Amino acid sequence: MELRKKSLLSLFSIVTAFIVGLLVLQSSSKYVRLDLTEQGLFSLSEGTHNIIGQLNSPVKLTFFYSDKATADLVQFRAYAQRVKDLLQEYSNLGKDRIQLNIIDPEPFSEDEDLAVEFGLQGVPVQAGGEDAYFGLAAVSSDGNKAIIPFFQPSRESFLEYEITQLLYRVNRPNLPTLGVVTYLDVAGGYNMRTGQPTKSWMVFDQLESLFQIEYLDIDTLVNPPNVDVLLMVQPDQLPNQAIYAIDQFIVKGGHAVIFQDPYFEMGAMNPMSMRNPEAAWSLEPLYKHWGVDIPNQQAVVDKALAMVVSVGGNRPPMRHGGLISVEPDWMNTQDVAASNLEKVTFAASGYLKHSNESRGVQQPSSLTFEPLITTSNQVGLKPITAFKGLKDPSVLYEELEASDQPFVLAARLFGTFTSSFERRPDPEKVSEEEGLDSAEADESKEKEPIVYDEHVAEGTEAQVLLVADVDVLTDRMWVEVQEIFGQRVAAPWADNGAFVANALENMSGNTDLISIRSRGQYTRPFLVVEALQQRAEERFLENERRLREQLNETEAQLVALQGQQGEAESLVLTPEQKAALEAFQQEKVKIRKELREVRRELDKDIDELHQRLKLINISSMPIVVTILMLFTAFFRRRRRGMIQ
Repeated sequence: MELRKKSLLSLFSIVTAFIVGLLVLQSSSKYVRLDLTEQGLFSLSEGTHNIIGQLNSPVKLTFFYSDKATADLVQFRAYAQRVKDLLQEYSNLGKDRIQLNIIDPEPFSEDEDLAVEFGLQGVPVQAGGEDAYFGLAAVSSDGNKAIIPFFQPSRESFLEYEITQLLYRVNRPNLPTLGVVTYLDVAGGYNMRTGQPTKSWMVFDQLESLFQIEYLDIDTLVNPPNVDVLLMVQPDQLPNQAIYAIDQFIVKGGHAVIFQDPYFEMGAMNPMSMRNPEAAWSLEPLYKHWGVDIPNQQAVVDKALAMVVSVGGNRPPMRHGGLISVEPDWMNTQDVAASNLEKVTFAASGYLKHSNESRGVQQPSSLTFEPLITTSNQVGLKPITAFKGLKDPSVLYEELEASDQPFVLAARLFGTFTSSFERRPDPEKVSEEEGLDSAEADESKEKEPIVYDEHVAEGTEAQVLLVADVDVLTDRMWVEVQEIFGQRVAAPWADNGAFVANALENMSGNTDLISIRSRGQYTRPFLVVEALQQRAEERFLENERRLREQLNETEAQLVALQGQQGEAESLVLTPEQKAALEAFQQEKVKIRKELREVRRELDKDIDELHQRLKLINISSMPIVVTILMLFTAFFRRRRRGMIQ
């Protein structure tokens, strides 16, 4: 009896100590937690630590959250609590550098007026209900301001990045300048074919929060542009003076990012933006001098990284070797531009070649070519004509010669650049016959003459990042854009935008934001199931191709047999024709059975995997509890024997 009392007293003491410990831990360090996620999704990254440590002046964060207006929205409130917890961690980390205030802006209150004054966005979360505020305002002691108008739950994976970016902006009010060289309507324009205005590309909308964007006039560019970073998107039809200005910008230590695509698929939908496939790149003289070649007549087809697309009709989804999704296994994750990315998608991408002697031009020994993103080993090349009007992706695999080595899709070129020009080219003059009337000619004479910079043959250290695709920038390849309450809201499903921002931020000198841009996906893919599906689809595609070949052969045989008959007998099937048709029908039924068997085996493998996982999930906890109970019983029995 005495032993039982002691056991109960010991158990009560353990439980009491556990509860007291939890209370003490909660009161002393409310936000201490153990992050067991693979990519540390719930922990502040090193980049956030660095940016907070670099704050020049204290920052006041005011979190506006309509708590009463969202009382019935369970999921919304759960995300709001996630934001609150993260903001509190910022406050704990920043100590005296960050002051956090949380305000519930009730309707027609001074707090609501303050939210509106900051520029926060009120959203009617319920029909006929009050506007709800869910945003953040940052004000430094120097008077600099920055806001997050509304936290979108669909952008939860970018939550830490958006908050840290807010601190970065308020600490550095003067954004770096990004010079853009392109003839494409990346900032929005007008589609001559449809007669409708076009939206700006989302990647450029997002870059507006990181850079002061300046779209350069190519026709008047004669000197190196006064920008921090130069972004060139399909730089075609450039005048010689502009090419020289770009050359001098890089030679003098300027950083540039170039997207050059042999077949711009989105451009195929708009003939006004299509390049002449026979023409060489405008920047070909620079590429040659750098020892880099971007073939303009071929695109890559990758079997292993092919994306699954719908082809319509009764046919199942198929893998499109021209649309590829590159994962970290084929990225240089040690480079800041490709770090922490889950996948980057490309469409009919070209590739980069590098050698000490490219097309007969010796590469300067001071330049280093470092691949960033490559294809897999199961890859080949197709002429760009194979992608025009493509409706059946399976034809890309026909007669595809596989390469033993991956192709480079994106690379960094760095070192001391030398000019590809021996001197400044002569100014290009425009006569009256070329477009200037007499009045415009007189006006041009009155303008001050252009003062040209001195030619530099060899400069300082510089970097150029080359990407052999432009579709990678378009919305369809990485993001879903929706109009919500008059605002364009982006829900990324790939990291193309993050890759571009990483590269440009790195070129502008900031690397802290890069480390926190992509913190991983909150929903994890079923890799084993995807592998099973890919194997089954490969078998399905092989059988389908065999069926198509047999169909073509049979039709050719029928045509040949009918050609031997007279015109009067052409409507009557001969015994040979009947035999051929019956054989074809039997073979067709046989192959269809094989296709159904492939699908059945796929479903069977996935069902077996599902059952195994269910068994593990259901039985694991009872097994663990049983083992603990047996261990406890054994320990008690042993202890009782020792006492007796």
